[in-house]
Amino acid sequence: EKEGIRDGLYLRALCTGLDEVLDVYRSMVLSVERMALEDATMPLTSIAARTPDFELLLPALVALTEEVEVQRVHGCKVLD
Repeated sequence: EKEGIRDGLYLRALCTGLDEVLDVYRSMVLSVERMALEDATMPLTSIAARTPDFELLLPALVALTEEVEVQRVHGCKVLD
């Protein structure tokens, strides 16, 4: 545990949710990687077509996690 970061039910739930979202992202990255390995001429647009769901989501999740860490948010404040 990092100094200043508290442990609690809400933070654990947030981490579980983040992990679930990132599992979907990791699966997509692995899928694109497999496709690229099978077809070295795969256009960049093929990759871009598979990532639009994450273009807005990932920066928002980074901002959320930074806010939780910097402000030491815990408890029901995580819901705000």
